[in-house]
Amino acid sequence: VADHRSPVERALAGRLLEQPVRLSRLPVSVLSREQKAAELQRVAALEAMTAAYEAELVLGLADDTPDDPLAPGTPGARGSWAPDAELPGVSEFSPAELGMVLNCGRGTASHLAHRALTYRSHPPATWAALATGTLDEARAKALVEVLEHTGPTVARG
Repeated sequence: VADHRSPVERALAGRLLEQPVRLSRLPVSVLSREQKAAELQRVAALEAMTAAYEAELVLGLADDTPDDPLAPGTPGARGSWAPDAELPGVSEFSPAELGMVLNCGRGTASHLAHRALTYRSHPPATWAALATGTLDEARAKALVEVLEHTGPTVARG
């Protein structure tokens, strides 16, 4: 797959990723009751947007790691022990790689990848609402759990 990003875009992305993570926060002690409630709503929206961004990053990694099936009997060919047949078109090693990136187990990473794939294929409006912060992550997860075993057409309806 050809890389369509310019050297300037790659350099800018690299520079941004080198920056330390910062959280802008208001001093709670000076906030009124109404301001605290408004700030809690803002935090909830940011959490939802972060969850959607995380799903997009997970999908990006999965897209960068396509399945490369080898003929049965070839060294390294997928056997019946394949860890995740529910991630079609994605390398069987993708969940393990994601687990290393996130410092979590392969099962947790696989679950996260599966949920991200379901966001993309089944309820894209749910993912869009999550990305804008209008739907919280708990409700989005609940919708995915209900809709993941349906077909994309049924889920979108």
